[in-house]
Amino acid sequence: MRSSRIVALATAAAIVLTACGGGSDKGRTSSAAPSSPGQSQPAAAAPEGAQASAPAADSAPAAPSVGAPAASAPAPSQAPSAVKGASSAGTQPATSAGAAKSSAGGSSASPAAKSSAGVPSAATPAPPAAVPAPPGGNGGATDRGVSADEVKFGGIMMYGWLGLSEQVWQPMTRQMRALFKIVNDNGGIYGRKLTYIDCDDGPGDPARTRACYKKLVEQDKIFAFSAGCSISEDQYQADLKSDQIPAFAPCSLYQVEWANPYSFPVHMDMRQEGTATANWAADTKKPKTYGVICLNIPDSQAACSRVEKRMNAFGAKQVFKRTYRSGTPDMSGDVLAARTAAPDMIFDYAIDAFVGARFYIDSQQQDYWPPMGIIANHKTIEPLGGIIGDYPAKKGYWNNTTYLLWGPEHIAWQRKYVPENKGESHHVLQGQWIGEQAMIECMKRIGPNLTRVALMECMNSQRWESPPGLGQSMMWSAGNRYADDTINRKEYVYKYVSTETYSGDDGKTKGWIPDPGEFVANAPAPGAGD
Repeated sequence: MRSSRIVALATAAAIVLTACGGGSDKGRTSSAAPSSPGQSQPAAAAPEGAQASAPAADSAPAAPSVGAPAASAPAPSQAPSAVKGASSAGTQPATSAGAAKSSAGGSSASPAAKSSAGVPSAATPAPPAAVPAPPGGNGGATDRGVSADEVKFGGIMMYGWLGLSEQVWQPMTRQMRALFKIVNDNGGIYGRKLTYIDCDDGPGDPARTRACYKKLVEQDKIFAFSAGCSISEDQYQADLKSDQIPAFAPCSLYQVEWANPYSFPVHMDMRQEGTATANWAADTKKPKTYGVICLNIPDSQAACSRVEKRMNAFGAKQVFKRTYRSGTPDMSGDVLAARTAAPDMIFDYAIDAFVGARFYIDSQQQDYWPPMGIIANHKTIEPLGGIIGDYPAKKGYWNNTTYLLWGPEHIAWQRKYVPENKGESHHVLQGQWIGEQAMIECMKRIGPNLTRVALMECMNSQRWESPPGLGQSMMWSAGNRYADDTINRKEYVYKYVSTETYSGDDGKTKGWIPDPGEFVANAPAPGAGD
């Protein structure tokens, strides 16, 4: 049986009472939960001082990769150097982590970056040197949420999501605080320390989400949002635009976040994921019939619609569909219905890992599995093997995910700076690590006169590359958010082969292998009506 913490996780979700998973112990260290002030505090006056709209460049030059903190930082009068292993900003072309089809076997084989000889060493560089304030001072309060000695950021987290707080949401907050601590322990940025205020919206309740937004913006007067994650992020996208407050590295579940110039997502548009997965299935499986599992939130429904549109165009017939809410306790009747409908394969776009796991476990109890297997989305969390067991590995189970698993650079950084997160990586955590560091890098480049407009202009100014071991790049400028060979056009498909889904210290995992048929799933830029 798995460790007591994983058993507790499963029990809280009330779905894995019969599932025993194997896999190696992740050797966790004890962790302290971050503070998570509630949203019920009264809101203060509305934010003062409207900002000018931030222009977004229509095209962007190539950029250095974003990885572990740089070994040193330049003097304020110099352009900051890129992080370790990257070129100086704007001076060399970006190395894109495009990928070809992978051969079978091995663990976590990663496609090489176009100009890279291979994945670099996972050695973690030293923390960055301080970026001191100029002799004449840093200008003090250059924008809302900025003072001479502080920049305030905020994030909305759904810590109450069905017992998953410790394994999914708390690691994001710990990572955010660790990144800020590295900066602060080395003198801050131009004399300013970075502070982070999180707000708990429970299970992602829309009313609590909006209350958190109001508290952080009006009462705490944050400079920007960073690294929050709630299933109700769509609730405040219009507010970000009207209040002209950027959100960096959000959970990125919704297409509306990619359509919002004030949001800087780090995860493929979920609708694009539906298209990419359907393309992969048509190329590799060629099913004649299929089924879909969806969650009762708008973009999960939209992703299922994209699957249906693509698969129907390929000539496959849908014979089974179910839409669930989070916490659905029993799916045995639905499994029986799937047995009767007999789809060749099933697409799981429920996004909630425990909704999918409940279906898989009930399927195991009836010894049922579609003959061409199940492909799922949003299930790449390190503890997965201990939750779903080895039955899916025997029968055929795949996941599409945004980043390579698990990324030696991210794992090495995590082991050094936030060891409490060992064994709790997931694809959103990977993306936030990249997006947050891009934000910090831009704060250094801007100089002491920090404003939201200037920070957004910097983020929009280039293509941002992940370290090669994570295999992605991002563009946020207008007209480039769905650019070729970026996060919104490609994902990776892994085959689940054992319960050993945790990462080793080398960033590799034995439980997932690159799909032998087609490792990279591609989606075209969305057209009219998409």
